[in-house]
Amino acid sequence: MPEGQPDKEKLVSFLERDRKIKDARLALFENAPEKINKIWGEIAERIKYLKNKYDDYNDRAVFQALAGGSFSNTDPNINEEDFPGEDSVVKFVEDLEKEYPKKMQE
Repeated sequence: MPEGQPDKEKLVSFLERDRKIKDARLALFENAPEKINKIWGEIAERIKYLKNKYDDYNDRAVFQALAGGSFSNTDPNINEEDFPGEDSVVKFVEDLEKEYPKKMQE
């Protein structure tokens, strides 16, 4: 593998994770349109919190997925790891999905 290029298997797994984060974020807005301002407020607060706590926030793929941004998958500086512990973007999105569950079709 050329130096500076991400491992393809790892790339696929973190791209899938990040796609799920983006899809979940959009689904939250669709599932609870009456609470879109509250949901977006929670996401905006988390984004602000992560920006203030982590110097490398902008290099993390999960941050970009949560914020609705993008990155080049050939960028050697992209950090594929989620934030640790309670700062995990994956956990944050899962918690939002529990708080705003999908409405049943009538």
